[in-house]
Amino acid sequence: MGDEGPAATDTAEPTDTPEPTDTPEPTDTPEPTDTPEPTETDAGTETDAGDITGTVEDTEDNLEVTNHELYQTDGEVGLQGTIQNTGDSAYGYVQAEVTLQDDQGEILYEFIDETEEESISQLEAGSEWQFDVVFEEAQMAEVTEYTIDVDGYPTVDADWNVTGEIDNQDENLEIVSTHLTRLESQTFVTGSVRNVGGEAAENVEVNVTLYDDDDNELFDFNDTVEQEEEVQQLPPGQVWDFRVVFDDIDMQEVARYVVTANSELV
Repeated sequence: MGDEGPAATDTAEPTDTPEPTDTPEPTDTPEPTDTPEPTETDAGTETDAGDITGTVEDTEDNLEVTNHELYQTDGEVGLQGTIQNTGDSAYGYVQAEVTLQDDQGEILYEFIDETEEESISQLEAGSEWQFDVVFEEAQMAEVTEYTIDVDGYPTVDADWNVTGEIDNQDENLEIVSTHLTRLESQTFVTGSVRNVGGEAAENVEVNVTLYDDDDNELFDFNDTVEQEEEVQQLPPGQVWDFRVVFDDIDMQEVARYVVTANSELV
């Protein structure tokens, strides 16, 4: 018998290769959220109109402020209110002046609304007028309080046929309104003038010149800030309410009047 070869060794069975585990699917990266755009507020302010208090100061005897309320909408802040004629006679002119003040009581802004800017010609006895004052360009963050002053004059005689004109000759002054009236035995023109310049104005003077039907000059009257105890000079943006009284004239001769204003800068 031939020699037997070396005994064969057992060959190790190959181990099972582990099944590859599933690679986790990548999770979705969250979309970046949009950064909110900054909202614009009225005149660069973020104030809440509800934080501002208001009072009624001076009114005519027969003109009553029955309500008033601040509003804030579409970036605009303003004041709406109602004035009632509680007297027996019609008013040919009614004006609401709103003054904005800071926490020290300093006057910051003044705004005016008047019936002459509306469609009504006069405020009848027992009737109401709703005024609306928009605080344009006012920095409301500085404002803590507002006050309302109401002025008005009864309707003039029906047989008067006098027209009024405004002649803004001074570039630093704007005559906002004028109104001719007669109260008892006194005849006068009232109105408002605003300093639209960049500096305080002093020696502010308003002149009212009266003309007849043939355009001849009859009389000239004036009013100045120096005659007012609390005014003296007119700071930029502020309003002065003037009153020019006509002494000893017959208004039946008068056909028209022209209002002008002039000043000197401080």
